[in-house]
Amino acid sequence: MSVTINGRSSDCISFFVDETFLQIENKPHVLLACLGFRSPIKAAIEVIEAKGQADLNPDYELKWGKRDVQGKARDELTKTLFEVVGSAATAFIVLVEGSDKQEAAEILVRQILDFCKKNDVGAYSITLDSGLVKRVDSLAPLCRHHEPCCLGLQSHDSSSDQIVQLTDIFAGFARYAIRQELGEPLTGTMKLDIDPDFDFDIPLGRWFIVEAQSLLWASTESGVCDDGDTWTEEDSNGLGFVMQSSVSAATRQKIRGMMYSVSYSSS
Repeated sequence: MSVTINGRSSDCISFFVDETFLQIENKPHVLLACLGFRSPIKAAIEVIEAKGQADLNPDYELKWGKRDVQGKARDELTKTLFEVVGSAATAFIVLVEGSDKQEAAEILVRQILDFCKKNDVGAYSITLDSGLVKRVDSLAPLCRHHEPCCLGLQSHDSSSDQIVQLTDIFAGFARYAIRQELGEPLTGTMKLDIDPDFDFDIPLGRWFIVEAQSLLWASTESGVCDDGDTWTEEDSNGLGFVMQSSVSAATRQKIRGMMYSVSYSSS
């Protein structure tokens, strides 16, 4: 969506935030996930349509961990929901040691503002899952800027907000991916569709990273190899992914490695 601010047309993004928790090296961590949409109403309608395809009512609350849909139907629902996720303008994951959701929310808001300033987003709104912070207006001092202009800072109960529900699924996948990457005995898989004639199963957490990689705000560099092929490097660390933790260097490296990729293409 575009808006006119001070006579200039500018991009406008609506951000939606949900949280989850996990233990890393026996230390509690808060994980916030955020999805930003230029057309949130369109995305909400697509979530409702995805529910309908799975024989779920529009008012059914999607939440990570629910088991009302099983087997192949669950995989199909997940893929359909991630088609909606894929229409997002950007995404963020914030991982902070401890249980202070307020601190994590403040870090996320700063990342959102930084993203908006560096990507010519002139206006934004932020919707938090209800109860994520004790008082939403406690975040207001961070948002007192003429540009980017904050159009709204509010909380919605996930049971009545389609996009917050979608963000809950995104947060659950991010948590699962980190746990699986760190060696927890999680055996979930998902079929990775390369093309109609070539697909294979990969670990569920890795599937999420493949799907999320292009969404997380990242720095991008590219170049040409000696053989003429091109390479593209994407790194979300410090941008779409922020981690503050005292876990071991090896563990931090594993998690940060999930948010970095290099791809090659033939000339």
